[in-house]
Amino acid sequence: MNFQVQNLVVHLKDTHGPPRFTCGVCQVFKCSSSTKVLTHLKLFHAVLKTVSKPKNAFKTDPNNDEFIINPKVEPPPRPVTGKAGNIKKFSPGQEDMLPMNPIFPVSLNLSRNYFQFLTWFFFHRTKCFALCAISRLE
Repeated sequence: MNFQVQNLVVHLKDTHGPPRFTCGVCQVFKCSSSTKVLTHLKLFHAVLKTVSKPKNAFKTDPNNDEFIINPKVEPPPRPVTGKAGNIKKFSPGQEDMLPMNPIFPVSLNLSRNYFQFLTWFFFHRTKCFALCAISRLE
């Protein structure tokens, strides 16, 4: 087939063919070209990402069958618990990133142990670890 004849066939099909593509938002706009429906979705419905689905699940030929072009629905972002996200290990200087979600379903009174842990943590955060080790040897 000649290049000019092929362009003429594509032009006749896209411009003068039956309206095979339908807007999935308003269901009113129908056109023979999918690009014109995409332009309609961008201009009138502010849709940037689309998905085309056949009207009949058994007729999926893109050159002959009818399609509905719908907006692409993206899943909502997963919630992030705390500032840390998925971090499992923390280093000194990241105390504010420690997760504050409860570990146990029952409330535990750990205020004394938590205070001891913080004291130990801040002591080791400072560079006095070597002094502590020397004083234990004596």
